[in-house]
Amino acid sequence: MIVGTDDQDDYLTEQWVSRAVREGDASVLERALVEAAGRDHVQVVEMLLDAGVPVGSRLRGIVPELSSSALMYAVCDGAAGTVELLIRRGGLAAEPQDSPPSLPRIALASCITGSGAHLATLSTLLAHSAPLAPGEEPLLVTAVQEGAPPVVLRELLRHGASPDEHRSDGTPALVMAARRGDAAAVDVLLQAGADADAADRHGRTALMYAVERDEQQVVAVLRLAGADVHRAAADGATAVTLSKGWTWQTAKDLLGVVTINLPLAARRTAMLLQPQRLRVQGDPGGFELWALMIEHALGVDDDEPLYRVLKDPVAADVLAARLREGHRPGRYGAWNVLALSAAELHIVTSAMFVCEHRSPGPLPGGLDRARVRDLRDDLRRMYQKEDLR
Repeated sequence: MIVGTDDQDDYLTEQWVSRAVREGDASVLERALVEAAGRDHVQVVEMLLDAGVPVGSRLRGIVPELSSSALMYAVCDGAAGTVELLIRRGGLAAEPQDSPPSLPRIALASCITGSGAHLATLSTLLAHSAPLAPGEEPLLVTAVQEGAPPVVLRELLRHGASPDEHRSDGTPALVMAARRGDAAAVDVLLQAGADADAADRHGRTALMYAVERDEQQVVAVLRLAGADVHRAAADGATAVTLSKGWTWQTAKDLLGVVTINLPLAARRTAMLLQPQRLRVQGDPGGFELWALMIEHALGVDDDEPLYRVLKDPVAADVLAARLREGHRPGRYGAWNVLALSAAELHIVTSAMFVCEHRSPGPLPGGLDRARVRDLRDDLRRMYQKEDLR
């Protein structure tokens, strides 16, 4: 069914809808409402609602649980005018409140890849206090984690989001942005009043993570905001002491540090990849964490062979042993080094995927899914480092 948008189609649509109303064809009218909503055809939507079509009408899929409402269609397509109309006519109350993703979460995802119309749709939902589904992270946290543009972050803050918002594991949004190297997000949060020295559950601040990852712009923004270079984490680490354990010279210059490659009493939180040589550098604890994730993934990734993420369980088991026993102290740095093949590195990332998305129970090594996501993001960013290409 196509709901027209030009004048002639509007006339034909009105005739067609009027006939359907007279004939009492409820299923056709409900489908028309959903499709018109997805095209931001406000006049047709209003006409259908006035004719008595339920605002909660849903377009049924093959699986009933996957049916979509008129409001959901409008949100997905950035039909802000129709979203406003449907909400005023009771659309939010007709939506199920306990099944993710929620409408604000859908709108946020659309903003990241969409247009100004999707941002307007998100703003409309926020203005009407559209609820999140149980278990969903705060929208600001999700926006930072997904790399949403600064304009989206500012819109969330304008509608009441706290710049000091935390992920469910206690990680501040500012720390998440710093780990991602998202200087723009860090700046937006700080300008909105975020605590520059906010720390995660390990006592690590945004500055500590940024220094370890050589995120120079992030370091500069945090320093200008007054971040404390001597603030100590639970294990005694500070931004200054962490900077001394890496070769990132520019980041150290920003802190006034001249010594490099020193042994660290505190643990590193990043693993350095050198793709052209496939050398992995890090602390023994980092290699152990990778091994634990591989072993855990082997225990839960037992679906049909076609859907198995770890395609070669034997190779994965061998790699877990190598990660524990094969690394050696580096020749020029105070870290351990292990050479991996591209296939072995793929095993590591596949195991991380299984731990994050497919494990039904608790994860090993004190990990949770949010932390695994952070580790996967770190690996991706290390590949993108200019000095490692």
